[in-house]
Amino acid sequence: MKAARNFFAHAYDYTDWTRVWETIETVLPILKPKIEHIIEVLEKENNGKTN
Repeated sequence: MKAARNFFAHAYDYTDWTRVWETIETVLPILKPKIEHIIEVLEKENNGKTN
């Protein structure tokens, strides 16, 4: 993720935004449940506390 941020920040003119959008549409639905699970686990470990 960090590398992607650096790429977009410094190579903005060379970004293929159509490809970025296609990637978002295909990868985000796969990542969303995984990220939600990680958040649930972390919340349980912290007894629901957020820092």
